[in-house]
Amino acid sequence: MIKRLQGGSHFVWTGVALVGKGTDVIDAHVEKTEVFLRKLSVQELDTYLSTPEPYDKAGGYAIQGTAGKWIEKWEGDYFNVMGLPLGWVLEEADRHLSRSGKF
Repeated sequence: MIKRLQGGSHFVWTGVALVGKGTDVIDAHVEKTEVFLRKLSVQELDTYLSTPEPYDKAGGYAIQGTAGKWIEKWEGDYFNVMGLPLGWVLEEADRHLSRSGKF
């Protein structure tokens, strides 16, 4: 996977739903972040693949892990790439809590 992603950009999509008591969906959202991963040398790739890090990650990397040093830039929410669009979640939770005092 990392071989396919290197040297270009790809999108990370995350879907989130805020659910109240019971099963009522309060709000839902899809976040998209574009990540630009530089081309890796054969040695960098081999070294990385000899560690356990890429084998339990969607896309074969974690932006906050070893592969983070290979990311040239990202457009969108950094935390979305980690797995949760934290900005949206906190904003929506605050909005709903200030409006109703509860979920």
